Amino acid sequence: MNILWLAPYPPEAPPHGGRIRLGHLIAGALSAGHRVELLCLEDGEGPGEPAVNLDAERFSIKRFASHARSGPTEKLRAAANPLPEAARLVRSADIARFIDGLKPGRFDLAVLEQAHMGAYLPALHRANLPVVLDAQNIESWLSRQLGQHAARRRARLRLAVDARKFARLEGRIFADADSVVATSVPDRDRILAVSPRQRVEVVSSGVDVEQFAWSDHTEPTERRLLMTGTLGYPPNLDAALWTHEEIMPRIGELVPGADLSLVGHSPPAELSRLDDPGSGFRVVGRVDDVVPYMEAADVFVIPLRMGSGTRLKAVEALASGLPLVSTSIGVEGLGLEEGRDVLIGDDAEAFARCVHRALTDPELRRRLSIEGRRTAERRFDWRDLGARFAGVLAAAARG
Repeated sequence: MNILWLAPYPPEAPPHGGRIRLGHLIAGALSAGHRVELLCLEDGEGPGEPAVNLDAERFSIKRFASHARSGPTEKLRAAANPLPEAARLVRSADIARFIDGLKPGRFDLAVLEQAHMGAYLPALHRANLPVVLDAQNIESWLSRQLGQHAARRRARLRLAVDARKFARLEGRIFADADSVVATSVPDRDRILAVSPRQRVEVVSSGVDVEQFAWSDHTEPTERRLLMTGTLGYPPNLDAALWTHEEIMPRIGELVPGADLSLVGHSPPAELSRLDDPGSGFRVVGRVDDVVPYMEAADVFVIPLRMGSGTRLKAVEALASGLPLVSTSIGVEGLGLEEGRDVLIGDDAEAFARCVHRALTDPELRRRLSIEGRRTAERRFDWRDLGARFAGVLAAAARG
């Protein structure tokens, strides 16, 4: 089967959850014997290191220019455009012309990676291609959450408008796509609430269990906490700032000398200036390889207060055998068992107590480390998830 795949970014460095998922899902399609041609938007950095190694004989990539992100003229256009900002930025006349110029039979199926690419759905249907949407997030839901937590009134208004625009766009995609893939059961239910007749499959995000090998975290060596992710991504930024302001002071009272490292690319200035190793709050930023930080840490924390989809950071921690402490939303949809795979605290005080338990209870640490790894191998191996996604594609192509 020949697959046309449309994505808002390439599956390359700097890696984030979306790029990693994209790469592994494409790898799953290639392993099933299919060919993939990816149309994506340039990210301004040029070709980078692949997030996932892909078979060059059956995979090709075409890059297109994206819209400018700033300037008063662009802001006015964004406000007047019916598409939400993220979808407008990846709307390319060149991609639309490419689709309109397709010869019959060149492709058997199209994949839209995220609702951002939904504006291309009519063109793909004109080309008589079945379309599968990989809904990494429910973008309208996520935009509403971001707006509710935004500090500035202008940001709240902008995000509220974007949430309404995304709701209209997602409503059309959920109704008109031939199949939709959600990353969690809660997101599946949100899709079905909008489009009850849609065929929705759940394929969570996963982990490379060989790259993130288990290391012995059954006994703490220090009092090192670790959080990873794209630090400029609004839910992660909110989590980092909340941790600095409310969680770490409480952890310091319970575990004197504890320190937290934030690892990930794109830390904004408001976060970077909080870097203070002496106080136990380290903003490390982007690193070439996060695995050594996972191996050196004692507890992995996910203090998210908003979000959608599934969290690669959570399953990477499980695979590494690193005891995991999270809010409920930080592991939503993963089906993890409290006290076996994860400890959950939804306010600053409860979160700090969970960290204290993870550092001081030997039997609990051992259970979290060993059972977490077993859960990652059993349910979140990318090879299995990629094969499952390939099955969804084959079913959609058959109709």
